Amino acid sequence: MKKVITFLFLLMLVFGFCIGAAAEETWTDYYNYKDIEDAHRYTSPEGERMMPYHVFIPNSYDKKKKYPIVVILHGLGENGDDNRSHMPNYLLDKLVSIYYKQYPAIIILPQCPVGAWWSGVYTDCVMEIVEDVKTRYSTDGDRLYVTGASMGGAGTWDIGARYADRVAALVPVCGAARPSDQYVWALRNMPIWIFHGKADTVVSFSVSDNWNNALQAAGNKYVQFTIFGWMDHGIWPAVWNNPNVFEWMFSQIRGKPEVGLLWYESGASATSATQTTRVTTGSSTSTSGSDTSGSNTSNTGKESSSTDPASNKGDNRTGMVLYIILAVAGLGGAGAVLAVLCYRKKRTPKDGGI
Repeated sequence: MKKVITFLFLLMLVFGFCIGAAAEETWTDYYNYKDIEDAHRYTSPEGERMMPYHVFIPNSYDKKKKYPIVVILHGLGENGDDNRSHMPNYLLDKLVSIYYKQYPAIIILPQCPVGAWWSGVYTDCVMEIVEDVKTRYSTDGDRLYVTGASMGGAGTWDIGARYADRVAALVPVCGAARPSDQYVWALRNMPIWIFHGKADTVVSFSVSDNWNNALQAAGNKYVQFTIFGWMDHGIWPAVWNNPNVFEWMFSQIRGKPEVGLLWYESGASATSATQTTRVTTGSSTSTSGSDTSGSNTSNTGKESSSTDPASNKGDNRTGMVLYIILAVAGLGGAGAVLAVLCYRKKRTPKDGGI
């Protein structure tokens, strides 16, 4: 009887511990930024299209300063009109919680309607929102950055090509849009950092590979392509966990493109403006030659793991502590089961879909 009571007590303790741990996993409060409440829905001048969106500005906003604009486009699974389905966002979380001092910016997160795609009239709406934001706040017209994953990556290509005279840099992540001659030519001078997983089963790796090859053939000296050789579609956490991407993006100025940092180790320098980096697990290496993707660029870069090792420390510790507690109580088998049940992988933030 005592063992049963002990078991029930520890069971309550276990689930209380799990609930407390889950509560700690909530997204960072946007206390360094404020969401503008009166700017959440855009209606086109003709009144035909309506698009909800969020605009975040730094709490330290000073109208005497000029701020870059970052447009973040979501994936297909987050379409809607609730202005919620595309939130939270992994990149937004990084910008407002980690890089808010180093790279203060005005951040726009529009939401594409159900059944629509980031192209044509819908990316036109996004750019109309950008222009509206420029009238409201002090912005740097030469530092507009557009990024997105999956369908958002497709929209990134679309805005970059159709509004190349306004955009400073693009970061398409596993973008679901094939290159066209017209778009490639429009982007021939655009700084672009492409990311894709070689094992992507949602959007074929060949899509981004073709973009990279076509842009290089068109003479783009500022395109770079990072390949996650072992990863499937959801690569955005790995992309935005790398501070070099932020440094590269915020250094770009419209009409004054710079060669990128790629994924080099500290102190290393790029040997070519059009290089492909293959990111794999293990220690960093630097080799030259043809990339196995078929690209005729050198394979020089820092190898990196796809996840942040620190991100799962709490999860491992939770399971281990629970197992020890229950095992000590003579409930090793139950402890193992409960430890597995309460083992929590860190939530992959939304940005995806196709």
